[in-house]
Amino acid sequence: STALAGVTGAAPAANKIGRNGRELLEAGGLEEKFTMLPGGNPAPGAGYPGHRDSPEMTALAAELERLAGPGGKGMATQEPPKPGEPQRVCMKSDGRKKIHTTFPDGGEMVEEYDDKTDVLLVRKVRKPTKVGKEGDWVFE
Repeated sequence: STALAGVTGAAPAANKIGRNGRELLEAGGLEEKFTMLPGGNPAPGAGYPGHRDSPEMTALAAELERLAGPGGKGMATQEPPKPGEPQRVCMKSDGRKKIHTTFPDGGEMVEEYDDKTDVLLVRKVRKPTKVGKEGDWVFE
């Protein structure tokens, strides 16, 4: 292609800026950026850096095990939920923090906060009906 012609070995050109003011990404020089590894199922200890028996991978595995701590549980542990307490699930979506709380009686509450200002935008609650069917959402 003409866009890649003359890129290899050439001095880096000035970064191009797009209409939105961000730097445009160029595909030139990919051969230098990526190292291709042999395919197939090579013999153990084949010697290339990505092989699972290579010294680099062994050292990386040892470092990850050290960081994970004893038992491989990692540094952040989470307590199991207690049977009589509400369970909460938090997520970020569409610039909002959403907290979905499920109560032991089957009731639910969803709170949505603005991601930047932490202002409560929506709170909706629903409780199961007498026959166990899900009720309608009540917006506060």
